[in-house]
Amino acid sequence: MERHINVNAGCIAWIAGTKYGRERMHMSNEAPLLEVRNLTKHFPVGHGKEVHAVNGVSFTLEKGETLGIVGESGCGKSSMGRTILKVHEPTSGQIIFEGNDITKLSNKKMFSYRKKMQMIFQDPYASLNPRFTVGEIIEEPMIIHKMGTAHERKAIVQELIETVGLKPDHIRRYPHEFSGGQRQRIGIARTLALRPEFIGCVHSGTGHQSVGKATKRKRIQLSVYRS
Repeated sequence: MERHINVNAGCIAWIAGTKYGRERMHMSNEAPLLEVRNLTKHFPVGHGKEVHAVNGVSFTLEKGETLGIVGESGCGKSSMGRTILKVHEPTSGQIIFEGNDITKLSNKKMFSYRKKMQMIFQDPYASLNPRFTVGEIIEEPMIIHKMGTAHERKAIVQELIETVGLKPDHIRRYPHEFSGGQRQRIGIARTLALRPEFIGCVHSGTGHQSVGKATKRKRIQLSVYRS
């Protein structure tokens, strides 16, 4: 099957497919997990000028596949990820998730998709609430989305802590007590708590390694990527 990927100038993209993803692509008529069509995001900077952060990005991602994008600083990688997840509203183009066009959905209508589409943010310092313990940080998304009982959530938090390579007693500590790499792992655990279908990662190379190891474990233990 022909695959078309179009990203910003200065960026390089590739798709890696698991056996599951390749078989699904060829044997099933099910809609792709994510389809992005001619996505554009411009930011106004005053005096009638705009920064063209994302220009005509298009790609299709099947379940079980990974899309990697690398490029120099400022080429639009983070802006593209945030726009796909509708942290930023797109200027034009389409975002289609599991066959549903979510491009123009309101925040209220996007709520049910937030559970399925999650992001691991680049800055492990700014993305964690300093007033919450690690356990509270990881549990909060499950509370928001009304997942399980308090006892079940606590068990999942404990399992996630161990899955990302932290110690059980870390659950009662606060973000300022951890290194940058450890905070990154806390962010990964928080994202995995909702068992999302799609995870957008904006990370350095070491961050991607942590994500890869953690999600590989979660596929086995909590079936993050459902069959």
